[in-house]
Amino acid sequence: PQGRGDDLAIAAPTAVSHLETQEVGRHHLTLNWSPVAHADLHHYQVYRGEGEVAVEQRYLVGSPAAPPFIDYNLRPGVTYHYTITAVDNWGNASDAGPTINAATQALPLRVVREIALGGMKTVNEQALDVKFDLPIDDTYVIWLRAATGETFMTYYQLQIDNQPVMSTGFLGIDRKAGQAQQERLQWQRVFHTWRDAGTRFDLKAGAHVLHFAPWPKRNTELLIDAVIVTNDQSHTPPGPRFLF
Repeated sequence: PQGRGDDLAIAAPTAVSHLETQEVGRHHLTLNWSPVAHADLHHYQVYRGEGEVAVEQRYLVGSPAAPPFIDYNLRPGVTYHYTITAVDNWGNASDAGPTINAATQALPLRVVREIALGGMKTVNEQALDVKFDLPIDDTYVIWLRAATGETFMTYYQLQIDNQPVMSTGFLGIDRKAGQAQQERLQWQRVFHTWRDAGTRFDLKAGAHVLHFAPWPKRNTELLIDAVIVTNDQSHTPPGPRFLF
């Protein structure tokens, strides 16, 4: 790498300008700004806060090399505050640019349906149906409070109403000697592939049935205690949970 030699007076980049939002969703928004003209520019630092924001580590949410920047995993109907600095190859940061406020889209109605099963229900050789109803048409995610049997992971199939069958898995907690199954329960979002942190389902208002079944030719032993169906993708149930 090239050193700085005796040149210790390298000026920091100029401040970011024209910060704005370009696209806003329920759980994400896109920030754009005018690129800083600086020969040694390395990256930008994006800071986000609720109520306030400052150039501090606790507010840092991303370090993109160039605009735009998409901020994910936001809560719907919330106003966030953003500011950005530019950083050069030597770690010199500009002054903070302008602070803007941006609100995510609000939900038409926040729906969180938690269905307690009255104890752990086992999906192995037998299937399990869980019934629930929804008040509005929307896009939903599903959480399971469950545990695996004797293995770290189990595989199962899921079908909602007459939609196509989805084959997936549940990551459990290693079982310790003498540990009760109840102690191994944790929440996990239903996912369709290993690259998907939570599959989304477009569902109509009305009654629905979740059908859990063994995955043929796979060792299925899934113990389900409760199910949550929600249109708030930022919702996280209390208690132990596995997040991708």
